[in-house]
Amino acid sequence: MGVHCPLDELERREKARGDRDMGLAKAQLQYVHQHEAYDVEVDTYRNNLTVCADQIMAALEAGRFPEGWLKTRQKLALAGLRDW
Repeated sequence: MGVHCPLDELERREKARGDRDMGLAKAQLQYVHQHEAYDVEVDTYRNNLTVCADQIMAALEAGRFPEGWLKTRQKLALAGLRDW
């Protein structure tokens, strides 16, 4: 599952939590989702928790899993990266 949110909102949340190293979200953003294929993607900035949960439930009910993970494994193997 891909969970998306714009950088400025990630930084705002990071600061508001108070228990995060500032800049961690920005540092990780360049790596997150880089080689991933997802069965379902949600946007926690544009959608509230209920909408995101409904999207996840719809994907589960549609039986789309684990297609995304299989596609990711294939992409990693083709890129010569570690195959988990």
